[in-house]
Amino acid sequence: MQCIIYLFVKGVKAMSFDKITYLHERIYEYSKKKIDRTQTEYKLLSSILGEDVLEKILKEYNNLMPFINNEQYANIDINCSEYLDCFSKYMYSAEIKKSYNCKYFTCFFSWYLGYAEMLFKKKYACKNDFCQIERRYLGYVCRKIENVCIRVLIWEINSYREKKVLRGKNSEEEYTFFNESFKNPKRFRDLLEKYPVMHRQCLEIIHNTFSNIEMCLQRFEKDAETIVKSFFSGETSIEITDIIMGVGDVHQNGEEVLNIVLNNKEKIIYKPRTGKNEIIYAEILNLIGNSCNLRMITASVQDMGEYSWHEYIKSRECKDIKEVKEYYQRVGIILFIHYILGTKDIHYENFVACGKYPVVIDIELMLAPEKKGENVGEFSDSVLESGILPFGIWKSKDNGGTDFSAINGTGQQLLPFKKVVIENANRSDIKIGYVNAYSNSNMNLVRVNGKFLKPQDFVKDIMRGFESAYMVTLKEENARKIVNLFTNKRILCRYLLRDTQVYSMYLRSSFHPFILRDGGIREMLFARLMKQATYSDGIVPYEIKMLLNGAVPYFYFDSSERNLRMLDGSKIENYFVTTANENLEKKIEKLNLSDLQFQKQLIMLTLELSSLAKNSVQNVKVQFKKNNLVISKNIRQLAMEGVKIIADKICESAYTKKNISDISFIDFSISHDTLYDWNFHEMNPYFYDGYSGILFFMNIVGMMIKSEKYKNFSRLLKEKLFKYTNNLCSSRTTLSGGAYTGEISIVYAYQLLFLISENHNYLDYAEKHITIICNNINPRGDADLVNGDAGVIVLSLNMYRLTKKTKYIHYAEEVANYLIAKLTDIDNGCGWKHPSYNEPLAGLSHGCSGIAMSLAYLYNISKDKRYLPIIENLVNYENTFYDHKALDWIDIRSKKLQKYKKENVVSWCHGSGGILLSRMVIQECISELPCKEFSQFILRDYERALYTVRKNIFRTSNCLCHGTLGNFEILRKSGVLYSDEKIYFMYMCYINHLLDDSDTYYKGYKLDFTYLGLMQGLAGIGYSLACFLDKDIPSILMPVLEKANGHKPTI
Repeated sequence: MQCIIYLFVKGVKAMSFDKITYLHERIYEYSKKKIDRTQTEYKLLSSILGEDVLEKILKEYNNLMPFINNEQYANIDINCSEYLDCFSKYMYSAEIKKSYNCKYFTCFFSWYLGYAEMLFKKKYACKNDFCQIERRYLGYVCRKIENVCIRVLIWEINSYREKKVLRGKNSEEEYTFFNESFKNPKRFRDLLEKYPVMHRQCLEIIHNTFSNIEMCLQRFEKDAETIVKSFFSGETSIEITDIIMGVGDVHQNGEEVLNIVLNNKEKIIYKPRTGKNEIIYAEILNLIGNSCNLRMITASVQDMGEYSWHEYIKSRECKDIKEVKEYYQRVGIILFIHYILGTKDIHYENFVACGKYPVVIDIELMLAPEKKGENVGEFSDSVLESGILPFGIWKSKDNGGTDFSAINGTGQQLLPFKKVVIENANRSDIKIGYVNAYSNSNMNLVRVNGKFLKPQDFVKDIMRGFESAYMVTLKEENARKIVNLFTNKRILCRYLLRDTQVYSMYLRSSFHPFILRDGGIREMLFARLMKQATYSDGIVPYEIKMLLNGAVPYFYFDSSERNLRMLDGSKIENYFVTTANENLEKKIEKLNLSDLQFQKQLIMLTLELSSLAKNSVQNVKVQFKKNNLVISKNIRQLAMEGVKIIADKICESAYTKKNISDISFIDFSISHDTLYDWNFHEMNPYFYDGYSGILFFMNIVGMMIKSEKYKNFSRLLKEKLFKYTNNLCSSRTTLSGGAYTGEISIVYAYQLLFLISENHNYLDYAEKHITIICNNINPRGDADLVNGDAGVIVLSLNMYRLTKKTKYIHYAEEVANYLIAKLTDIDNGCGWKHPSYNEPLAGLSHGCSGIAMSLAYLYNISKDKRYLPIIENLVNYENTFYDHKALDWIDIRSKKLQKYKKENVVSWCHGSGGILLSRMVIQECISELPCKEFSQFILRDYERALYTVRKNIFRTSNCLCHGTLGNFEILRKSGVLYSDEKIYFMYMCYINHLLDDSDTYYKGYKLDFTYLGLMQGLAGIGYSLACFLDKDIPSILMPVLEKANGHKPTI
């Protein structure tokens, strides 16, 4: 027989709560052996969880099958029965005598608030000085239970309104009628029976909140003398006048951090956990700070075993810039300490700017053991992980990312979720609405006279602090002292298994009216956590139980063990592969100068990237004045200085790995749609943005500047690239890429290196590498020049010209067949649809120009006329994108770009620049074009593109791919190949202007300076300056190897 809980209310029949229990509290009879998928419960759970997740849960979750089959359960083991009985007695004797300070449905909430008040007064009736604490308690309880019940009450009043049973002349009077109906105990009882889980949640909130306050007051009374000695020396006695709640997450049994206000106007923090972590942290901070000759401060802590009292750190401004510089130097020291400890989650709410002292106020996650299966790499185990440096989360095109970092996280940042608001308050048409949510302001930002001084302007100071802390820890005696602080000590640290926002989302979802009707359904909502985990591992059952109690699941570990522990006393043996203490010791042993350089690079790059405003990555035209059409006498000297500065910067940016001869670079990907969306990784070997492109530039530098430094650096890069090719020989995976990116782009690097050095080792490796590609080509890859078949064709034909081996012609023809099969016939021609766009693109890199150029090159060597009509169709289709007003070919990659149709794209990758090069190659490779009209089109396109490039050469960016220097290089090739002295003079003037303009020749567009690679970054800028100094350096923007005899297009 189904077991029912009853509550007796004066004057009415008993209340039954047959669905107040959760599944794990029920004992079913299991009379049915199979699941009945026609049941309403199955359909409901399928809609909540998804059928695939539900079927997975069915296999592992006890009591789910009988719940769906609607079977009887025999017994209930419910933890909140005492609360229910208590509330029953209160309702039996009470009436609503006063209205509490609630925003909505005051008569309903007054039952609960009256009950909460009764609990408080019963304990503290004689404490007149606790009046403010009582008000604070009731206000906090009101907000919490309002969050649970508001959707139910809005659902109910709207249901009544639709049924037309509300009384009143208008919506306000109808609301009043509905609200005052709860003065009747029967009406209140009926709603509780309908939503028993809501009632249970409200009672648990009331009791747990009160228990936490009661425990805090008891402990304060017991520890008052100790607190005075620890925090308020010289005072005789102190008393609590107020308790501020809701300053942190709620954990088991309602335990949470409390902000205590005292009668001396000071504050202290009560934490229902040990304070040993903070004490040991203070010892480390003082040890390293003193060694760096900088005083550090932390919050004083009085540890009482199971709980602790903490000093309240007040935020203060710095007096002047000198103090700000000291502040950021201390930030560098703190950054290093958390790097070696492996601390995570030092976000803006855990950090206080206290004058010239940065203070971490919560270090629950002080240490970090290594989890099984965890990919611990150079970047995941770095300074980036602590949360101190700027970082972005919740990144999207709409909000651009939110920075919650300790030193840069600000208030009023748009969050990616909406905030619930109540619309039409105190009316019968009341409803839930959603508005933008913004981050709260905090005490973490260093200020002078109210102005935030950003960390991006104090990089050197942060670096100085980090490096000094690093160097003192390299001393064996200091390293040993740090390790000894943890040895043989039981340090308990919190472990974040999931982001707390995930748990908060689940809790909010669980307050839906349908879910609050049955504890079984609410438990199953939380069982969705099993979608990416298994129930049997012990973690998900614990998470579910904690969430059902309204708590954020709390996991922790002992720093000397490998077990994951939970607050209910359970643990998972050997969850970690190392203990936190072992991890710390291993981290300190790995400290070395190479790692120091690597971490400093990460700090610098992070701060540089975080300083970019979203509009600073817009690449637009820059005005060039006619009075700059001059050439300085020292232009060559300035250009040589620029090449050297860039080469030195690249050398300084390299770091060595485990093998000291294995050098690498930090690279990153960045989204131009979001503000904080960057991702660090080790630089790839490809030509466009990898180290083979850097090797090409450094070889040029080595030929221009005789230096052992550059020679050795190039040698290390060469050995790294050769090793990569040798390792690729054993690859059996499908390979892809084009002339600039992917595996075959390395062949382009080898070809260029051979041309400038005449070192046949490079040609041998080019053959070796392209043979690997031939054996593993991906016939379903892209078709474009940069990353696809068109690039493969060009590089294969280059190999033929360099080696005279006809097999490379056959290979190019084979790939051409793949390419042609991917083309789509469209009105006025044909093109290749990039997977990311709805129609074929114009331009050289990913569009028709690059494909047409590759086929023209193939025709020039093979004389196969079947390519000619395809070339014509590609050009004809591309010309449909020509905009006569903008005088350029439209870039349709992004809808956002449609706004800028009047702004010429003018670049090598998209627009006039690349199309100019394509038309030059087509004209040169095909002596007899299909028809005279098409020949005229080629010449017309060339002249159109040349005019537009000349008029729009200066861009915000300086890079080769889409910036000013790429346009310089295009004009250089046009001037050199076709002997147009006027164009070459323009190019000289542009270079002169760029070099004369302070140091912009190697900075310019900020991202170009940050990137190191050839096509988008610093190496490409240096290459362009080197080309200015030496006309014979081969052009990398035209991957077709140049002919000796150049001529202007003629028809």
